[in-house]
Amino acid sequence: MARAIESGDMMMQLRGFTLIEMLIAVAIFAFLIMLAGPMYAKFMGNSQIRNAGDGMLN
Repeated sequence: MARAIESGDMMMQLRGFTLIEMLIAVAIFAFLIMLAGPMYAKFMGNSQIRNAGDGMLN
């Protein structure tokens, strides 16, 4: 959605995010996923071990 702002006789259009801003956001998101992946895998492994142990006790 484009918005127009009048500043004297000059008209400037605001359009949204630039390509650089989007690339930086994607890079940050990928970095966070890279950090969270091993923690999630460890959590799932511990959960499976815990469930197996609980199954043996019941």
